[in-house]
Amino acid sequence: MVERGVDFINSGYDSDDSEGCKHIKTHGGKIFALDMTAEIDQIPLNAQALGCVDLMLALNKIPGKLKSLAAALKI
Repeated sequence: MVERGVDFINSGYDSDDSEGCKHIKTHGGKIFALDMTAEIDQIPLNAQALGCVDLMLALNKIPGKLKSLAAALKI
């Protein structure tokens, strides 16, 4: 079960992470993707187009968001 799963989509080509994103979202997980600051933005943009991405953030913003999410879930 991935109900507390979190996927980080960094950068890359094509749609390599598409199936994983769909699986995580189907089971209630969260998807963070790098915004347009990604070195290669095809995978983050593809995941966003699929409707899988909860948050598109700059790399330096992801740790703080993850901490607040963990605090909210009491992890």
